[in-house]
Amino acid sequence: MTREELWSWVDRSAPELEEHLAECPECRALSLEIRRRIRFIALSNAPAGTLPTEIGAYTVKRLLGEGGQALVYEAEQASPRRSVALKVLKGFSHSDETLTRCFRRESQALAQLQHPAIATIYEAGVTDVGVHYFAMELVEGESLNIHLQKRDLSLRRRLELFREICLAVAHAHDSGVIHRDLKPSNIMIQNDGSPKVLDFGLSRILRGDHAPTVTATRQRRTEGTPRYMSPEQAGARAGDIDERTDVYSLGVILYEMLTGQPPLDVNNLSVGTLKRIRDDVPCPPSASVPVIDRNLDTIVLKTLQKRPAGRYGSVVELVRDVDAYLASEPIRGRLPNPIVRLYRRSRRVGPALVLAVIVLGAVLVWQSGDRSSYTDRDRLGLLQIRYRLFAEDVDETTLVQADEAPGRWPGLNGSVLAAAHAHSRIHQPHMGIFLLREALNRDSGNWPARLLLQELEALQMPADHPSPRPLEDVPGWRDTAEYWHLASMATLDVERAYERATVAVARDSTYLPAVAGMVFLTQAAGRLYEAMSWGERLCGLMPKWSMWMLGLGEMLFEAGMYEDALNFFDALSEEDPENSSVYLMRARTYRRLKLYENSRADYTKAIALRGEDMHGAAWLFYHRGAVNWMTGHGEEAAEDYRHAELLLANVTYANLRLALVLRDLGRHEEAVAVVRDLRDRIKENPWLEAIAACLAGEMSTDALLDLASDPKQLCEAYYYAGEQLLAEAREDEAMHLFRKCMETSMDA
Repeated sequence: MTREELWSWVDRSAPELEEHLAECPECRALSLEIRRRIRFIALSNAPAGTLPTEIGAYTVKRLLGEGGQALVYEAEQASPRRSVALKVLKGFSHSDETLTRCFRRESQALAQLQHPAIATIYEAGVTDVGVHYFAMELVEGESLNIHLQKRDLSLRRRLELFREICLAVAHAHDSGVIHRDLKPSNIMIQNDGSPKVLDFGLSRILRGDHAPTVTATRQRRTEGTPRYMSPEQAGARAGDIDERTDVYSLGVILYEMLTGQPPLDVNNLSVGTLKRIRDDVPCPPSASVPVIDRNLDTIVLKTLQKRPAGRYGSVVELVRDVDAYLASEPIRGRLPNPIVRLYRRSRRVGPALVLAVIVLGAVLVWQSGDRSSYTDRDRLGLLQIRYRLFAEDVDETTLVQADEAPGRWPGLNGSVLAAAHAHSRIHQPHMGIFLLREALNRDSGNWPARLLLQELEALQMPADHPSPRPLEDVPGWRDTAEYWHLASMATLDVERAYERATVAVARDSTYLPAVAGMVFLTQAAGRLYEAMSWGERLCGLMPKWSMWMLGLGEMLFEAGMYEDALNFFDALSEEDPENSSVYLMRARTYRRLKLYENSRADYTKAIALRGEDMHGAAWLFYHRGAVNWMTGHGEEAAEDYRHAELLLANVTYANLRLALVLRDLGRHEEAVAVVRDLRDRIKENPWLEAIAACLAGEMSTDALLDLASDPKQLCEAYYYAGEQLLAEAREDEAMHLFRKCMETSMDA
């Protein structure tokens, strides 16, 4: 057969063509080339200005839009009489098999979907001349991105609109259809403000048993729009594509709806772009829009996890968390913890790696007067205490540990900085000044102590007093990471400490004390995601267990990521089974998860390990007493609170709890005696005195509530006032106060 004859057969789709091609390999190869050229000519000669008069039974009125493979017209259907959107495949009968299959798949997908936020399909077919088309509901409005640009929608309205879009996608998933190309331009906002999800051309249709169709399974090309493409799409791994692929794209859309910018600015399908989609982790939305809180950050970032297993398992789960957020209720979603994953990976590399005692012993020698006397745990423990003092709600335990640091670690210069800072936090700057001057008398070259002393003294001076000399004028100052790190410890201001620590890591991003310091400092400053990022960096620098990882576990606990924290502490307990702090933190985590027997066992283990650390053991007895009391073990709780009372030199909440437990056990005379003794011993603590007066019936519960000066005290006031109301048989009022206490999200 000549080339001209074959052209003629192909052009008119001769009925004898396929039979001949089946027997002639040469003509079969040539026919593929001819069809490609015909299709190219057809695509090139389909200008937007040239309108067909009719397509099938539809009268064409105007062109609505044009894509790479199809045209969309507004058309009129005669019976029933209505306006429709008519989508027509370019290339007519010469469109290649893949494009034709995709076009048919879109019509099949739409045929399965009946939802108010998805355009309804009316009919699909092929004309006598081979034009593939389908007619669907005509949607009038504007695309989502244009809609957002034109209107200043509130955060709540944006989330409500996003929720409506999600419900449409969830319906598609329930009907066995994965969209795979969700993006703002494929979402129309109608004149009444309601959305319509369009363009299912790349959809993946599932069978009733949720197995992919043959055509979808065989697809191996990278398809989708780069900016909204999931990592599994960017890896061309068709087997990994399921509902969570659309969850990712919805996450990108939500990110843009909240911030006005994409999480990753990618615009092509180059190898480098696909790698960025698979690997680059976006910043939380709050980094550019501070009004966004941690819970909304979590929702967005969970949808954008690189691994499908880390995302919401379905769009329905995503909607539940959006609903919870809108209702100011706790969300269920939590971010997978990259730090735990890196840590577990590091455990497999073996003991030949550098131990923390070698690394930190080498880089923190500045702290030690007698290097052989202190371990890396001492140095790092002090570093952690020092930075915890920057926390807005610094706890009593940290203050006590900092105050005791010079006696516990007399050879570590940082201990004096910690003690001085602790005294400033309890409004005793004169004591801090005294400690720093004493340290300088012993070592006049201790410039970090001199720097902090200047700052403390400046706070005691009149406003017009000259400022202390700048940091660069400190004797012995060098432009190194070490000195900037030390300077970050020699200040009372968390922002100043943060700025100096940032310079330290900029000077040397591998300087371990500075990187570890950034973990603790950003955590204390409330920069949770930044703290996690620094933790990951530290994991890379120190791929072996060390004390600092306990601080990262505590960070997960404070963030409410209790199951991740529990996994973390489990791993740490295997590495260092004699570390009481690990058991303490795991006991607290079990308690939050209401696993009280596990919590009691870990508190008991920590008590046994603390040994002669009387102050630390006292608080372990206190916390175990709470677990015993909550689980109905009143006698054991009373014994624990007695132990705590004996080990502590001053009056604390342990005395209050002991009185309450004794009263709960019906031992009223003992309870009254404990309160009386407590009030006789209270010194310079008007808040505890007020609580004791309330429990003794000498102060009304309303008066106690009025005295609370911050959220923590208010929570305590609700709790102890509720206990007093219970003793007076006013149960309904007591339960109301207990609920108010819970609402403050503080520990009673």
